Amino acid sequence: YPNRIKFDEDENGKKRFYEEKVLRVAFPFQMIIAIQQLVHLCGNDIHHELTDAQVDDTMKSSFLEYQKGWLDKNMEITFYEFAKSVKITGDGAVVFYMDNGKVGTKVLSFLDGDILYPHINSITGKMEHFARQYSDYDSEGKEIISWVEVWDDKYLYRYKQDKSGVRGTMNKLKEMFGIDGYVLDGKPELHQFDECPVVYLRDRDGACWTFSQSNIDDFELAVSHLCQNNMAYAFPIMLLKGEDVEVKGDMYGAVKAITMGKEDDAGFMNRPEASQSFELQFNTLLKMIFMGSFAVMPPEVKSGDLPG
Repeated sequence: YPNRIKFDEDENGKKRFYEEKVLRVAFPFQMIIAIQQLVHLCGNDIHHELTDAQVDDTMKSSFLEYQKGWLDKNMEITFYEFAKSVKITGDGAVVFYMDNGKVGTKVLSFLDGDILYPHINSITGKMEHFARQYSDYDSEGKEIISWVEVWDDKYLYRYKQDKSGVRGTMNKLKEMFGIDGYVLDGKPELHQFDECPVVYLRDRDGACWTFSQSNIDDFELAVSHLCQNNMAYAFPIMLLKGEDVEVKGDMYGAVKAITMGKEDDAGFMNRPEASQSFELQFNTLLKMIFMGSFAVMPPEVKSGDLPG
């Protein structure tokens, strides 16, 4: 919705251009859609079941221990943060680690400044290597140092950006992820898992509102047009008829007195009302925004029963 370009022309035909800003409005549809999908996805706790036909006491004991660990480690919160990252940025990851013999988890997301690089076997579909890039910043927001952490089936490697420009020893991991200019910081660490301890998911369609983004743009543009039109007619327009009409007002523009002849007349124009076509356009776009995102349109609460 571009600003309006207008011009004045003087007696010599010289044009003087100026820009008139138009009123633009925006609505947080993306936030509403993301929250609604997360509520439906994560509102209830994940339910675990044993589906094996033959369940012995050892398996039952392990299953109960697993359920207890799931709650103790706040895995519902981890799942929510992971789903939130996928819904908003299009990808996310959960990395498992061992800390003094105890399992822990950390969610990696572009929302937190992480750039994720999965390397998946094209035949088996299993994660073979995974890299995470992030940076440290000073108090002024300037990048101090850049890090790349890489997991494989045995080790965790930490690479640090080489500020001196001296290139470290190249290896297969550096060649695979193209992290030239980084050197290995310390020795590789055993992550103590039997496989690459990273769960990664990428949504090829991007954010959860991707298919409704064009409708959101159209809705905001239509409302901006309506607001600009309302602003043009926000104040009454005075209509004066005659040749000898003189208007006197105060410093704020309010009319205080009008002098006119017998045949002259003065009055105000009626403000035009918004047409039904505007309302139909808004309702259609609003419906398609939520329908295209597979989200429930927020209902109108009339009874005062907010939980209902």
